[in-house]
Amino acid sequence: MKTFTRVVFLPFIALVVSFPSVSSQTPSTYGGSVRGVVLAKDTNEPLFGANVLVLGTKIGAATDRSGAFRIPLLPSGNYTLRVSMLGYAETTVSITIRNGEVSPVEILLAPRPVDLPTVEITGTHPAVFMKIPGSAEIVGHGMIARSHPVGFNEILRKVPGVVVRDEEGFGIRPNIGIRGLFPTRSGKVLLLEDGVPFTQAPYGDPAAYYHPPITRFERVEVLKGSGQILFGPQTIGGVINYLTPLPPTKTAASAKFMTGNRNYLYGQIDAGTTWGPASVLIDYSRKQGDLARENTSTRLNDLTGKLVWKLDERSNLTLKANLYTETSNVTYAGLTKIEFEENPFQNQFKDDWFYVTRYGTHLIYDRY
Repeated sequence: MKTFTRVVFLPFIALVVSFPSVSSQTPSTYGGSVRGVVLAKDTNEPLFGANVLVLGTKIGAATDRSGAFRIPLLPSGNYTLRVSMLGYAETTVSITIRNGEVSPVEILLAPRPVDLPTVEITGTHPAVFMKIPGSAEIVGHGMIARSHPVGFNEILRKVPGVVVRDEEGFGIRPNIGIRGLFPTRSGKVLLLEDGVPFTQAPYGDPAAYYHPPITRFERVEVLKGSGQILFGPQTIGGVINYLTPLPPTKTAASAKFMTGNRNYLYGQIDAGTTWGPASVLIDYSRKQGDLARENTSTRLNDLTGKLVWKLDERSNLTLKANLYTETSNVTYAGLTKIEFEENPFQNQFKDDWFYVTRYGTHLIYDRY
């Protein structure tokens, strides 16, 4: 047993004896370290959470509550520190590291304002939205105005997760799908105008054959996810809510006019004013033109009136009326292979007409 003990422990003793000789070489191998403080240039106050990075390496540190930081074990040489923090201009500092020395440094960051993206609130009751899974997206008035859209398709394509299948090129037949659901006639998406469904039978046959002109809306809210079932029927994919603008506080009016090839014509006139607690807005738009195939055309008229009565500081009563007419020469039928090769733009169903006269009235009470 004595011989066995000597054989096992002698190498271990040699290892312990040699270990201090390795650690004694650490200062000369790694050089020195950096200690510093990051302060605000205007107030000279310490900055907590500033990032300090040694350029050309993956070595860095973050400042503590006193603004101090420490970077140890840097080999000897010249280095550049890059210091950054949200709300302050990024800066660089040159330092020199020598063996066994601690290099002190004081860094001042100048304030720089940060332009953050606009945050728009789609609801006012946090308890409700905390329980709803999914996501929300808003297309604002500025985006709609800059796009000069012919139809709603051009606006909804800007929303992630929304697929719009064009049918006639004019944006009069909505085929909207959300998150991979079948888009035909928007059967799995609830379409709202100021929070009210505008399809003919949302609880029975949700197929959408009507879509209001996108240009008369101020913004579009898209709520995605099955949790939107709280808003009504047919919300497996999500909810699209089109919001009309409020009447102006002062008398104002505007007019738009566009024209193009294939007899395209678009015009819109709106005017509004306010008298005491009552304000009114009237909007009329006309759109017409020939569609992609021969002998196909459409004529649309949309007239909307909106009266808002301010009941008190926190509630409004809104009465809105709408008249929509459409005369379209469109067809579901396609072409056979021979017909397509003969003329891909021909229409074999010249008498397939679609007539719409739609009346709508909304009475809405808002409390905020």
